[in-house]
Amino acid sequence: MLKALFVIAVTVTLPVVTQQCVTVDEKGNVYIVAGQVVYDASGHLIDTIDVPDRPSQLRFGGSDGKTLFILARSSLYAVQTRYKGR
Repeated sequence: MLKALFVIAVTVTLPVVTQQCVTVDEKGNVYIVAGQVVYDASGHLIDTIDVPDRPSQLRFGGSDGKTLFILARSSLYAVQTRYKGR
């Protein structure tokens, strides 16, 4: 899934975080594990995803590719999204 990292060609002001996990959906929305935030392709914050545990990784999957899996310290969460991941 590291191939999606090149998509971050938009100008977005993000907090400085090392080892953050980033993924992108088919519409260019950027999902960032640090803060569980979602930015659109123009760099605007469009959503946050609340999980009760500190997340460490994000991956799209599921039969339709629209499930965002969030791996946390002690749990795995699944969030249905509108768009497929890349």
